[in-house]
Amino acid sequence: MKYVHVQWITSREDVATSLFYEVGDDGLETRKIEIYPNGSSEIAGDGFESTRTWLSHKIFPSIDEINKDKQFAAKEVIKEEFEAKRSEPAEAESRIAELRITDDRSRAVLDIDKRLDAAMSELR
Repeated sequence: MKYVHVQWITSREDVATSLFYEVGDDGLETRKIEIYPNGSSEIAGDGFESTRTWLSHKIFPSIDEINKDKQFAAKEVIKEEFEAKRSEPAEAESRIAELRITDDRSRAVLDIDKRLDAAMSELR
């Protein structure tokens, strides 16, 4: 396995600009992380793909090949760096789910408060 980080040098906000790849000995992507300028990220691999991120079926190019295109800066990274980036989306998803639960509870409390206010108004 090898691990590669590719920085896409662009001002576009709608594309992933920091990409991490795990590449198998056969030259194919086995896992991928795409990080967007707003901090959101997408992952693929381990049987999972999203609508925006999936594994390529083509042989991964060499770092030298990638770096020939001046809009990209590629370098090899260690597995631990890849794994650290890979865990960030999971942590973010967990936090988002936590916030959704909190938001749902807040809405429920607000709804109860509104109903209590309405009931109190009727009693007056």
